[in-house]
Amino acid sequence: MKEMYTPRARAAEIIGERQQDSTLTTRVQEYLGGELPTAKLAIGRVSTYLARYVPDASQQSLEFADQAATDGFEQILWASYLGDQFKTANSEKTALTKAPMNFAKGQYQYANIVPPERREGKLGELQTKFGYSLPEYYQYLRRVVLGENGQADLADSAFDMTDWYCAQAKRFGWDGQSANLAPYYYRAIMALLTVYAALYDVDNSGTDKARNIDFTNNVMYRSAVEVERTLGVKPVVVALETRPDWDDTDLRFLTTQEKDILLNQGSQALYDYRCGILEVR
Repeated sequence: MKEMYTPRARAAEIIGERQQDSTLTTRVQEYLGGELPTAKLAIGRVSTYLARYVPDASQQSLEFADQAATDGFEQILWASYLGDQFKTANSEKTALTKAPMNFAKGQYQYANIVPPERREGKLGELQTKFGYSLPEYYQYLRRVVLGENGQADLADSAFDMTDWYCAQAKRFGWDGQSANLAPYYYRAIMALLTVYAALYDVDNSGTDKARNIDFTNNVMYRSAVEVERTLGVKPVVVALETRPDWDDTDLRFLTTQEKDILLNQGSQALYDYRCGILEVR
């Protein structure tokens, strides 16, 4: 669905231009019922975001941050869906509980973050073996990895869309019974992407390809077409190309001791150690 995507070089400029159109911004606000997922998304800020169940520190996140900065966006964000239920059949969710990590050459391994017996319930409530939640684990890991990448200021640039998804799904016909809200709230997402922010969309390597194609065609594309028909402008979605190592967390910069701290004590301990707060003997 190439026609759904906006060229990278034009995305930030388009959002900036549209935010100057008060008639359009008013129409979009009315379409969304006056509700935004976060105050961070506001007229006057040329923003973009990457949607993940839980914002992580993967190669995908680093590539997104690099591209968005190069493309001229003033505010770079990550959107989470912490209220979604964990399902073993969803490989992207499962990967979050046993993250693929790339250490020194020949030291690639999966870190078992959430024990199998704890993999039940909402993603935001899953508890790691280190005594804190899955989102907290990745929050500390993001601070380490993005900090190493010279982007420490982006580590905390995340917001959760769970409540907004539910509210918008109800506005667009969800009866509260179906477990799949996306076909209902996606029109709201596409409306948001006309003036408030651009979305960098990626075909995650950790998900089933056939399912992704079906979702893109039957949910994303249809919602984009309907919103463009209603509001008169195309949602700004930028294609982020995938790579084989897309879901890996590149930790080759860690020392052997830091690697041991991460694997045995968790990401908070690693962050504290690198900040000089934790002393390891």
